[in-house]
Formats: sequence, structure tokens, C-alpha cells
Amino acid sequence: MKKIMSEALAAANESLSIRKGYSGRGMFGEECYAVVGSLSDIWEALGEIGLAPDFYFSSEEEKEEFYNALRNGMQQDNMGLDKIFY
Repeated sequence: MKKIMSEALAAANESLSIRKGYSGRGMFGEECYAVVGSLSDIWEALGEIGLAPDFYFSSEEEKEEFYNALRNGMQQDNMGLDKIFY
């Protein structure tokens, strides 16, 4: 997950927290940004961003980077009672 995506999701839903330097299964030590929370928290954040993208992004380039990252998809792993999305 890109930094801009994790920051926007966490800003849109305070229940989500950012994890820097996450290395998921099959990433072979490669690190990325991730967010920890529930699937419903992710959906709520995406809905908030979709309703007011100008609030979360300061430029069209940032919006485009976010939506391109979203189209590439997210992976998830279990993280105790929550999930980590990366």
C-alpha cells in the first residue's frame, strides 16, 4: 500500500491505524505502508473519501495516485481481532 492511501484511509476513519514498514506473507522482506482495523472500517473510510475527495487530497495528482493504488488492490492478513490491509 502506498503512503498516500494509508494516510487518507486513517484520516477518513479514526478507528484505522497506520503501520509503517509492514512486511506481509510472501513479500520476502519487502516493506510497505499498511492500515490496521476491520473490513467495515476500510469500507467506511472509502465511502468518506468517495464523498469528499477534495478534503483528503490537495491535488489532482494525489487523487489519481490514490485511485490507481486502490485499483491495484489490497492484501490482508489477520492481526489479532483486526486485520491488516497492505
